[in-house]
Amino acid sequence: MSERTDLTLLLEHSRTGDKEAWNKLFECVYPTMKAIVANKIKPYQHNVTLNTTDLVHDVYIRFDNHASYNWQNRAHFFSILARISRRVIIDYLRSKNCEKRGGLIIHTEIQNTPLMGVELDKEGWLSIDRVLNELANLDPEIVELTELRFFVGLTLQEIADIKKLSLSSVKRQWRFAQAWLGQKLNEVTYA
Repeated sequence: MSERTDLTLLLEHSRTGDKEAWNKLFECVYPTMKAIVANKIKPYQHNVTLNTTDLVHDVYIRFDNHASYNWQNRAHFFSILARISRRVIIDYLRSKNCEKRGGLIIHTEIQNTPLMGVELDKEGWLSIDRVLNELANLDPEIVELTELRFFVGLTLQEIADIKKLSLSSVKRQWRFAQAWLGQKLNEVTYA
């Protein structure tokens, strides 16, 4: 049985309140989540007081509140996972008021994120959160794509598969997201 089929079955079983299926479901996504978080904070671990495991566990705890949620499909599951991951990172950074003036700087690359090589400190991450909230008023689907790409680490092909869209449509949406976010983040930087 493929991993995709396993995940789909676990989603179906967790909808019925099967706690064991829910735990296995999160076990399936845990290694991926841990790798994503680790890659984002690894170069800056000396500035981060919460380790990768703790951050992923915080995602699990928040996500566990949705364990009996009626997942519509894989896309819905990953959308919620992305949103919770984003909230955990942003909430963590908001709690780090004592680490002002570059306490947590995260470098990103244009190939992997909409942030176009910008170095982000706590305020930069909070600016991204504000810009994504603004974009949600215009196009929530683009925000969801950005969350899946940036906060869950899915490839464009994986997003296309989950959302049941063509790869070219997802690429077009991703280019728009990168351009829009880049423009808005530049406005924030130079405002």
